[in-house]
Amino acid sequence: FPVVPHVTAGGGVAIGISTRHPTTADGKKQSLESDAQFAPVWYAGVGADVFFLRRLALSAGLKYQSIVFKEFMYTGQKDVSGLRLLLGLTFIP
Repeated sequence: FPVVPHVTAGGGVAIGISTRHPTTADGKKQSLESDAQFAPVWYAGVGADVFFLRRLALSAGLKYQSIVFKEFMYTGQKDVSGLRLLLGLTFIP
């Protein structure tokens, strides 16, 4: 059965939701506000598809993705970069 290796690279823009308590002139916090922010994204990865039927394959790969926002996100994270393990099925119609 054929094995098809692949290499990927690219970039783009990520959209995230941040939250903050705006402060008034007298130092009191106002109600929580949500704000959308954008961050540049780049990624690179390697992987392979192992075909076990003519049009169906098991896919595996590793991808490093870099996403760093200017403010903390709603989840409390600012840097969501990291290495990802990708597993799945590939179907070719």
